[in-house]
Amino acid sequence: RVAAALAARGLEPLRVFRRKSIDGAVTTPTLSACADGADVMFMCLPTSTESEETAMAIARPGLIVVDATSGDPTRSAALAAALESKGTAYVDVAVSGGPGGAAAGTVSAMVGGRADDVARVRPLVQSFCGSFAHLGAAGAGHAVKAVNNTLNTLHLCAAAEGLLALKKGFGVDPREALRAINAGSGRSLQTEERLPKEVLTGRFGYGFRLGLMKKDTGIGAALLDANLAHDGALLPRVSETVAKAVDALGFDADYSEVVRFLENENGATLRSPPRAELHPDAKLLVCDMAGATVQ
Repeated sequence: RVAAALAARGLEPLRVFRRKSIDGAVTTPTLSACADGADVMFMCLPTSTESEETAMAIARPGLIVVDATSGDPTRSAALAAALESKGTAYVDVAVSGGPGGAAAGTVSAMVGGRADDVARVRPLVQSFCGSFAHLGAAGAGHAVKAVNNTLNTLHLCAAAEGLLALKKGFGVDPREALRAINAGSGRSLQTEERLPKEVLTGRFGYGFRLGLMKKDTGIGAALLDANLAHDGALLPRVSETVAKAVDALGFDADYSEVVRFLENENGATLRSPPRAELHPDAKLLVCDMAGATVQ
């Protein structure tokens, strides 16, 4: 989607090495053909392992590698050092905003790298992003993205647990509970968007795989493990929940299906029966206080 966004904005020449062709870009048969003569190479891969293999394969003096993978920040920093020894610069650009934001060019960019390298790629990144934040040295962007995604899932799970407790304990309709919460101080992206659109409808089709969220929340938990005293901390518990959900539902389940896992664990569902609707020919009778009937 990054390549498609760059192509849509008319950035030329643009070459891509991927499984599908993109309008406005030249699809190359090999990775080396894609990187040959390029000043900047964008990568958007599943994990840091693929990023490391790809970057080291194309490294050469003068090239800037922009890593849009949701990577492990410690490995990203190490990759930056390894590439530097070959004269190749490295900038990590993690993005947040989902498939729709990537297609629309409105995602948030979380960026790590040396200031001069970041400045060189900033116009390119801003062509597909709605916001841009240079957060520090190489790895910083990936670190913030890991915390961002862990918070995303924490908010989703916490809200789902609250709604399940309300439904089981007091019979509160989740739709009505969300209506009240979203008018109050407990609202979040998850209560306003993800739960109503993906969970309460039963769609579970946001477009981000649960297995990838397991990776991201695991990175977030590891960051906490390495830097904080955390007895009873919340972020590792989110990572544990997502890992169990992957075991139960599979890697390719939508990440919003972590709520389905919580539902199964608690023997309840947040789906509500459809509201009854009046037949278009139905007549409404109202009695006023004097006993007269108004049709």
